[in-house]
Amino acid sequence: MLDSLTVARSAGLEVQRRGSRWFARSPFRNERTPSLCFFPDGRWYDFGGGQSGDAADLYAALYHVPLGEALRVVRGENWRPQPRKPDGHDLRRAVEAWKGERWREACAEKRAAWAIIKELEITEPDKEKFWQAVADEAAANDKLNLLDAATPRQLVGWMEAERDTI
Repeated sequence: MLDSLTVARSAGLEVQRRGSRWFARSPFRNERTPSLCFFPDGRWYDFGGGQSGDAADLYAALYHVPLGEALRVVRGENWRPQPRKPDGHDLRRAVEAWKGERWREACAEKRAAWAIIKELEITEPDKEKFWQAVADEAAANDKLNLLDAATPRQLVGWMEAERDTI
């Protein structure tokens, strides 16, 4: 018989141990801090949504199947670990992670360009290097403005286009 932690892992949830309990981000909504808790007795509780239950309840909620089918699976009948189908929350998390990475990259580019500008203002200015740093800072600002103003659909398009070029 399966416990809720095994069901969660088979669904692809990333779990982290905290003391005697395990925590994961809830797949039922978008969250940054893990609130889905797995107890040593095999039960689970979602502190963010108030849902709780045993392994069968979790399987039914994750895979959107009737409780009877979930009970058969948890008992070992017809058990086939399968990844949970991605939903809108998964896409939102992926887009937010991608946007965060691009934001950090643009901030690092801006800081590097700004450091070169400040250095060249103090020392003998190399005009070509100075104006290249100014252009680099402007390009970094443009990236930040685009990321800030982009719609979720645009972000998904950029993320997919970047993935296709790799």
